[in-house]
Amino acid sequence: MKANCSCLVAAAICWLIGEVKPAFSQTWVITSAPTNLDWQSIACSADGTKIVAVSFGNPAVVYVSANSGSSWTSTVAPNIQFSPRVASSADGTKLVEAAFSDELGTSTNSGKTWEWTQFATNTALYGCIASSADGTRLAAANGYTSTNSGLTWTNKNYYWGWIAASANGTKLVATGYTPTWSVDNGLTEFRSTGPISVSTNWGSTWTKTSAPVLAWNSIACSTNATKLVAAADEGIFTSADSGETRKPANTPTNLTWRCVASSADGTKLAAAAHEGICLSADSGVNWTFSPAPTNMIDLSALASSADGTKLYAAFPGGAIYSVQRAR
Repeated sequence: MKANCSCLVAAAICWLIGEVKPAFSQTWVITSAPTNLDWQSIACSADGTKIVAVSFGNPAVVYVSANSGSSWTSTVAPNIQFSPRVASSADGTKLVEAAFSDELGTSTNSGKTWEWTQFATNTALYGCIASSADGTRLAAANGYTSTNSGLTWTNKNYYWGWIAASANGTKLVATGYTPTWSVDNGLTEFRSTGPISVSTNWGSTWTKTSAPVLAWNSIACSTNATKLVAAADEGIFTSADSGETRKPANTPTNLTWRCVASSADGTKLAAAAHEGICLSADSGVNWTFSPAPTNMIDLSALASSADGTKLYAAFPGGAIYSVQRAR
């Protein structure tokens, strides 16, 4: 159960520890976010300085940072927050948090204050929520969209699992329509089994892509939604033409891929498994694996800056890291 209160508190730790992995030309830097929360979802502004993350728990807590994770403030979400997800506008001012339990939280001031409401449809929000760059257009996984930052919603009569949106909000890419739940390493995880589809009219009609029907765990796209990347238990799907054709993704086959992130132009990709991150600088043709810091497992969420050089990686029951990759 979640507490019916909302307050801002300062996060306790304000230091950074760097762990350098020179072989991969990148650095894992632990942020000052708490290290004992079940982090579920993370998003950041285009420049990577503003971050929003949400933890699952009793209660769920939304954390925001305006300085790349050096310090954080938090807001306790009301009521039950199962599988909470967050999204951010490009400038990091408009934030949204949605949960399986119908709760919806919005902020227009980078998380300084939040408005909490019951989702208008009273229908559970499986999966995730996506936002346009300006934060006005939202698409929720239960098939509803908003053009006014969540004030009102329209039923598109489609069920979506994981969703990503183009910057202008006219194009959506989404995974299948059948929700499944599984337990992996002791964690209960949501998967969306089915095809990947694309909409060019904000979810009114959909076209299936060339992606196979798999148990999808995450999806991301470039700002024009032409380049796609999606993660499944069986591997990584990439496309450079809105899903019409598939590109090879030479990622390790012995890992379960949990989440993906993309740069604005779709060239710099990141795919996370329990054990670490695979990075690509050529839209998913070639990948390099970087193991997670010592004792960090079950990586659950990724966020990328627009240029793809800054990533944020969240570990449930662990920490939130900033991952600096070579330009």
